[in-house]
This record gives sequence, C-alpha cells and structure tokens, in this order.
Amino acid sequence: MPRKHAKTASPTPTTGEAPAVPAADAASPDPSPADGPAAPSAEPEPQKTAREPVYAADPRPLLSVSLSDVKGGPAMHLLRSHRFNQMQVRFDGGYPDERYLAMLSRAGWRDRTGEEGVWTKQIDRNARWQSVDKMEREFKEVANAIRRDKGLDLAMQGLAVA
Repeated sequence: MPRKHAKTASPTPTTGEAPAVPAADAASPDPSPADGPAAPSAEPEPQKTAREPVYAADPRPLLSVSLSDVKGGPAMHLLRSHRFNQMQVRFDGGYPDERYLAMLSRAGWRDRTGEEGVWTKQIDRNARWQSVDKMEREFKEVANAIRRDKGLDLAMQGLAVA
C-alpha cells in the first residue's frame, strides 16, 4: 500500500548554509507564535459544532391535580422518568399534611424531597404497565383524600371498563 504523505528528508545545514526549504513553503512561511496571530484564510472554516439530539423531557408529566379551588394554588403532579425507570410525585405550593405523606409512604413511595424535591417509586420491570397503573391509582387516592378533606369535588375518578 503506498504511503499517502511521503516525508522529504532535508539535508542538515552546515555552518553558513541556509536550510533547504521546498518552493511551496518558501513562498508562504509558516507563522510562528512569536510572529503574532495567523492571518485569516480565504475560505471560512466549516462549523464543527455537532447538533444536540432532541429528547422528550424527562421526567415527563402524566397527571396534575389542583389541591385547592384557587387558580395557581397548591397542586400535585405525577411524573414518569424513563431515565430512572420510576414514577415521581411533586407538590407545588407547599406540602400537604403529614397524614397524606404517610399514605404515600405506606404505599411504598420514597421521600426524596430533601435531595430531589419529589417522592419516587421504582417501576417493576416485570409488570411494567400494571406497576404504572397501580402508582397512578395511589396518586389519585392521595389527591382525592386531600381534596375531600378540603370540601372540594373529587378529581379523576377514572373510567369504568367492561
């Protein structure tokens, strides 16, 4: 296989001789850092920035329930993280009473509000959709318990499937 770039050996200069320089290099000497910045080339360099792939938001919001009758008031959100294979519950506008948080804890949700600001529960890889469905029901139970105790209508009763 032929070499793509042949190295040219230049003879070592002796005292008093100038080094041998190919004709192309003699016409345009290489600028050294001591000479200052290099002159801009005639052709602009192509952009070398790679495009970032666009992904769906993670975690992705699934359900939201208002915990008051005031627009912009406290709310509870159910999110799904595909990255961490888990469901998350986030409270906006303050946390509910401890008894509602205890309902989440008894259902197996982990309190990560100190580190991540959410309650989390891992999705069972062997029963994926059943696991997610169960977590959605747990979310609705807690949200409706809060709304019921505040005298509000229940939210998301679900559909009856025959």
